[in-house]
Amino acid sequence: MRFAAWGGISAVQSTLELMLDEGHLKRGLPLPQLARLLSGAPAERFGLGPTKGRIAPGCDADLALVDLNAGYTLQATDLYQRHPVSPYVGRSFRCRVKMTLLRGRVVYSCGEGLLPRPAGRECSPVYPGTANIHM
Repeated sequence: MRFAAWGGISAVQSTLELMLDEGHLKRGLPLPQLARLLSGAPAERFGLGPTKGRIAPGCDADLALVDLNAGYTLQATDLYQRHPVSPYVGRSFRCRVKMTLLRGRVVYSCGEGLLPRPAGRECSPVYPGTANIHM
């Protein structure tokens, strides 16, 4: 199995798999560039500080582990979003998120689903240079 990992978790469940499928697997977009687009840049944009959006000592271990060879077809029963609708239901992906970690804790595992309780901190978007993370 080949796995890809980077800091950050997408707000829309299928975005990572879609971007890996269409961007990396189909068009050859480098994984570091996708990581920057989907994690680093949004962390900077929303003022989430130096601990989000990248993998480095001292950063939160927010990671998505993806099997780049695990194809599947998205079903409505696969959705964990607040509103379980997606334009991608019925679409086949050539990769699959296998596990998601939030600050180093597993919050999602393929086959087991989500943890029973939220493990995150509430965040709201802010302008660069300010922080708005609620403990």
